[in-house]
Amino acid sequence: MAGNVMDFVAEQHRGAVVARLRAHLWEGGFLVVGCRVVRGFTPADLDVAATAAGLRLEHRFATWDLRPWHTEADFCVSILRNEHAG
Repeated sequence: MAGNVMDFVAEQHRGAVVARLRAHLWEGGFLVVGCRVVRGFTPADLDVAATAAGLRLEHRFATWDLRPWHTEADFCVSILRNEHAG
């Protein structure tokens, strides 16, 4: 999910969207999500939704070209792994 897709989903539905996306993944498959750090759907929001959906954070980067994650970044790219059969 490139960009800030989740910013356009109503807050009360975001967890359900992440869970639904996980349902489309094969066991061992992954979901790549880009989001802003300080407003809208943040990495902290994603972490909560991903854990609830059964996804594990495998990697987090500060940019789409995979620069290392750091706390001063204004964007993040998260790689979420599905460890369960869909």
